[in-house]
Amino acid sequence: MTDKRNAIEELIRKSIDDPKMDIREEMVSLLASAIDADEGLYIYGTSNAEEENGELTVTMTQDDRGNRFLPVYTSCKVSFDNNAGGLKKEDESSGEKLKAAGSRASAVETRQLYIDSLVKYVLEQPDLAGMEINPDGNRCRLSRELLWKVFERREAKRDDQEFNNKMIRKALKFAEEFYAPKGIGDDGNFSYPYLEMMHILNDMNMAVVDPSVMIAGILYHAAEQTAQAPDMIRWQFGNQVADLLDVYLRHIDLDEEVRHRQFISDLKKADMPVKVLALADILVRQRDIVRSCGYAGESCQRPLRLLRQK
Repeated sequence: MTDKRNAIEELIRKSIDDPKMDIREEMVSLLASAIDADEGLYIYGTSNAEEENGELTVTMTQDDRGNRFLPVYTSCKVSFDNNAGGLKKEDESSGEKLKAAGSRASAVETRQLYIDSLVKYVLEQPDLAGMEINPDGNRCRLSRELLWKVFERREAKRDDQEFNNKMIRKALKFAEEFYAPKGIGDDGNFSYPYLEMMHILNDMNMAVVDPSVMIAGILYHAAEQTAQAPDMIRWQFGNQVADLLDVYLRHIDLDEEVRHRQFISDLKKADMPVKVLALADILVRQRDIVRSCGYAGESCQRPLRLLRQK
């Protein structure tokens, strides 16, 4: 089971010997295949000595700009240096030696975790810029963008639904920061389009069938609120979600009428998930019209109530 870790080390060494060598795509493929083989990497940290298999507190590494990375290792041959406040390479050390360096209150130890769980952990943390392999030696930094590529390229796992649900909740929190209530009427009623998109797509079971469509639906109009949103969406939610939104966003700076014509033209050639998002958005807009009609006069109140009961 160490073949993949050895291959990762060898690839990093090659990149050190040849600074012009671009190993990103090869590293993504190697990590994805390592995940499919249920391979793991090592992390180190401190834990409560009295609590067996408890949570491990890991000290993140930083680059010159202050970006934080999760440090992982292809080998457990490291030891804790109390004077330096970190780890140093020591070829003959072991995991047992790590534990012996701890105090009564806490112990320093290594643990081997599946690469899949490490990648998911980084992607779940908005304040982490990526993962750093062997930071105390020949290091290799992997950005969130590259880790999303690893996640998207590997085989689906049994626990993916839990991760996808976390990303859906994260998308809801992201959308809350950009959306203002729409359709506020005299009676105080209002609507949140991103919630309506979520409900429509949830009725289609998209949270299970295609979570990227559900996430893209929640974020569908976020780019209209800030110019930085498309880049932020790709950074936080990966290429699949960003690509689903691209058809809707690519002509956002055009005149509204021209943009609509171009959007319809692009939609004809788009894949089915993009068309699903467009149809869900149309339904959201139709419901908004019904609400507006309901505010305008008593004659429209009946269909509005029927809509809300659903």
